[in-house]
Amino acid sequence: MHYGLYIYIYIYIYKDKYARDKFESIISLDSKDQVLQSYTNKKGRIITETKYDSYNFSRTEVIGMISQYHSEQYSDEEIIEKYWKSEYYMQNLFLEFNQEVPIHVIDKALEGKEYTKTEKDEVLLYEVKDSPIASLEITKNSIKLNINEDKVILYVMIW
Repeated sequence: MHYGLYIYIYIYIYKDKYARDKFESIISLDSKDQVLQSYTNKKGRIITETKYDSYNFSRTEVIGMISQYHSEQYSDEEIIEKYWKSEYYMQNLFLEFNQEVPIHVIDKALEGKEYTKTEKDEVLLYEVKDSPIASLEITKNSIKLNINEDKVILYVMIW
């Protein structure tokens, strides 16, 4: 698969509905995680923000990938009332390539969506309306997809 098609699919799957976050495991064989913050909120839930640096890619065009996740582990009282103990979602996904990002592929993938495109300091910013994609930050060789938290579908871990 040509990497332009890869980029197209990556954007297309998130443009209308928040997709399952198995994207990274398709192209990365390994990753290491780093907890950015962890705390207990007023409801007694443990909130964690975790960053995953992926490497050992099955796609030769990909030279870097970083994803960030938000998770909430329920309090003991909530677990008793539910069949699951936590929820999580991807906040953003950064991909770096060994080639230039084809901008026309991004425009094609976003067809049917209303968006603005602005450039500042060598970063092309796409802001997408009414989409799980809040924005895309494009540089010469990278894409960062930022999730619109209002459109997230929470996935849960069942006991």
